[in-house]
Amino acid sequence: MLETEVINCIRDSIDAESRPRNAVLGAAIQASQMQLAARGMVRSSNELHERARIGSDELTVRAEIVWGLIQRCHRAFGAPPNEHLAADLQQQVAEHITAQATVVLGYVDLQNLANFFPPNTRTHVRDAVTVRRNELIKKFSNEVRFYVQAVRQATAAANQERAQNIHIHGNVAALQTGDCATAHIHLDIAHGGRFVRALEQLLAAIPQSADMTDDQRAESGEVVTDLIAAARAPRPNGSKLVGLLNGLALTVQTVASLRGAWDLVRDAARLMGIPVP
Repeated sequence: MLETEVINCIRDSIDAESRPRNAVLGAAIQASQMQLAARGMVRSSNELHERARIGSDELTVRAEIVWGLIQRCHRAFGAPPNEHLAADLQQQVAEHITAQATVVLGYVDLQNLANFFPPNTRTHVRDAVTVRRNELIKKFSNEVRFYVQAVRQATAAANQERAQNIHIHGNVAALQTGDCATAHIHLDIAHGGRFVRALEQLLAAIPQSADMTDDQRAESGEVVTDLIAAARAPRPNGSKLVGLLNGLALTVQTVASLRGAWDLVRDAARLMGIPVP
C-alpha cells in the first residue's frame, strides 16, 4: 500500500486542481445552451450530443491532471518501488478518475429532464461519459506500468552509482573511482529521445516561471538549449552533459514552478546513465 503521505498528497492536490475546473465546466455548458437556444435546438438530440461531448472532453482534461499529480506526489514522497507499486498506483488512477467522472456527470447529465427525450436516448450522456471514464482508466493504468518501470530503472541506476563510487584513502591523497570520477561516461542512448523531450518541456516552462529573474530565465534557457544540442549530437559527450546538468540544477531544481519539469529531466538523465543531483 502507498504511504499515507503520498495518498494524502494525491487527494489534496487533485482536490485543489479540480475545483476550479467546475466553473470552467459550468461556463462551457452555459455557452452551449445559449448556442442551442439561438438555433432552436434545446431539448433535442443535439443537446444530448453536446453535453456528452463536453462531459467527455472535460473528463479527459481532469484525467490528465489526476495522472500528473499522482506522479508528482509519488516522486516527492514515495518510498523505493516494491512489487505492489504498480497495483497501488493503478488503484489511485481508477479511484480518482471515477470520482471526477461522478462530478462531471453531476453537471452534464440530464436525468432530471429525461422525460423530454425518447426512452432510447435518455442515458446517452451518462453512457458516453462512462465509456470515456473506462477508456481513461485503461490508458493511465498502462501509463502506470511505464512509470513504475522508469522508477525502478532510475533507482537501480542510482544504487549502482553509489556502489561504484569508492574512495580509497592513501598516504598522499584520496582516489575516487566510478562514473562520477571519469571523463568517460557510458550513455544509454535508447533513452536519449525521452531526455530531449523532457529538456524541451523544461525549456518551454522556463519563460513562464514567475519565480526567477529575467537574467536567471535567460541563463537557464541558454543552458537547456546547449543541453538539447549536446544530447542530439551523433556521439553525445557524457562529461559535457554532466557539467551542463549540474550547473542547471543549481538554478532550476529549487524553483517551485519548474519542479515537475525538472523532475522529468532528472529522471530521464538518470535513465541514460547521467548522474544528476
